[in-house]
Parts: sequence; structure tokens; C-alpha cells
Amino acid sequence: KIIQQFTNDGDELTLPNGSYYKGTVLDNTPHGYGMKVSANGAAYYGYFSNGLECGYGTSFGKSGYIIFQGHWIDGNPIPK
Repeated sequence: KIIQQFTNDGDELTLPNGSYYKGTVLDNTPHGYGMKVSANGAAYYGYFSNGLECGYGTSFGKSGYIIFQGHWIDGNPIPK
């Protein structure tokens, strides 16, 4: 498999759920470091694995306040 690395500011994708992604991509899927902004304006900045939030990242509500900062597995935050 070929991993596409950042080119300038990274690859850009519109995901099936309407979210926008910018970052490292593997097989046309978020994989590595990037940012995802949902249609309602909520955002996540951090690491992805096979399209899901995985590793360290920060999620922001649509108002811009931090909702969660820490580790994620399979798209879900891991509570402390």
C-alpha cells in the first residue's frame, strides 16, 4: 500500500458523511496526522487510523471550545 504524505498542507478529502478532511491519506482514507471538520462545524485535530480517530487528538465543539483532548481508539475518546 502506498501512503500519500503531506503535499504542502496535506491531501484534502470530502468524506461520505459530509465531513472535510485535510492531512495524510492511505488508500483515499484518513490515515496519519490530519484534521477533520464535520458539517456542523465540530472539528478534530490529531491522528487517524483507517479513517477513524486513533492516537492522540483534540476535538472541538462548533463554538471552538475543546470538548476532549487525549487518546482515542477506533473513533472514540478514552476517558481518564
